[in-house]
Amino acid sequence: MYIAMQNGGGGDAPENDIEALLRAQEKMVSDTSQLILLADNYSPVKDISLLNDINRPVRVIICGENGFLNMDCLEIAYKTGGSIHTIEEDIYNLTNLHDGESITINGTVYQFMKGKFFPLSRKM
Repeated sequence: MYIAMQNGGGGDAPENDIEALLRAQEKMVSDTSQLILLADNYSPVKDISLLNDINRPVRVIICGENGFLNMDCLEIAYKTGGSIHTIEEDIYNLTNLHDGESITINGTVYQFMKGKFFPLSRKM
C-alpha cells in the first residue's frame, strides 16, 4: 500500500473502481462472497458504465467524507445490493428505496430517482 500511495496521483482524478471489482469478482471461489471497495469520496468512477457486470454485493467504505457522498459510490452500493459505510454510519437499506423517495446519510438528504441519487440538502 505504501508503494501505491507513493505512485498515486496519476494525473486525473477518476478511478477505475469497477475494473478492480471485476478482477476481484473473477477470483472469488464462493457464491456467497461479497466485494469491498475502499472508495475515495473525491474521485468519480471512470468506468461506472461497467457496473452491470458486477454480480456480487459491494460494501463501499467511503474515505474522505466531507458532508456529501460521491454519487457513483451510492449507485454502486444500490445496484449491487451492497451497502455504504462512513465513519459515522452504516447504510444497508439502499435497495429498499423506490423512485422519488429520499434517504438521509450523515445529515445529508439524497433523493433517489431513476436509479440515481441526488443530494437535496445538508442538515446543520
